[in-house]
Amino acid sequence: MSQQHYQPQEVKRREDKSNRARMLISCPDRAGIVAAVSQFLYEQGANIVQSDQYTMDPEGGMFFMRIEFDLHDLADRLSSLQEDFTRVADRFTMRWSIYRAARRKRIAIFVSKEDHCLLELLWQWQAGDLDAEISMVISNHDDMRGLVESFGIPYHHVPVTPDKAEAERQQRELTSGKVDLIVLARYMQIISPKFIEQFHNRIINIHHSFLPAFVGGKPINKPTTAVSSSSELRRIT
Repeated sequence: MSQQHYQPQEVKRREDKSNRARMLISCPDRAGIVAAVSQFLYEQGANIVQSDQYTMDPEGGMFFMRIEFDLHDLADRLSSLQEDFTRVADRFTMRWSIYRAARRKRIAIFVSKEDHCLLELLWQWQAGDLDAEISMVISNHDDMRGLVESFGIPYHHVPVTPDKAEAERQQRELTSGKVDLIVLARYMQIISPKFIEQFHNRIINIHHSFLPAFVGGKPINKPTTAVSSSSELRRIT
């Protein structure tokens, strides 16, 4: 009997995204950025459906913006839209990208021995709630090969020696040009600056030690010993 693989459910019914694009912007903060971007899209005939922006410091900090918009005949107009936007981008010294929202991001998951973060991602993907393509799982241990391959996802065991250079060379070879995003799901290794630069702003660490009040290992045990004025204690995982 052939082995059956899990397959993600069809992504739940959503609005048609064939003419939807996403724009990501980062630049030094100054007055007029939102107005200039909005005016440009209006002149192109686009309709903004979602917009988020954030500044690290209004006085000289970095400004970040993410916009989703609909534009008729996007597939035919995307190249000219990108070319025309350079005039706005140059004025504000922007780092930016515009791409079609319909294209699903390709993800590589890095994991070590703990499986709970990985399992959550796999379950979300299987249910159709994670609208992405999990292209591969890379681990410095071989423990979870059976689990991952049961979902039909390629699993790559890349041992990490104290030198680490060879492991990162193999990881770059596996991922370069093949994934859009790397997710560290309790990957218990330090990533070198060289590797990070190759995936600049495209690595997410979901290790739970990022909980600010309970840093370090086993944070789930720490709230029970913390002094709290709240009448209710909620365990954060």
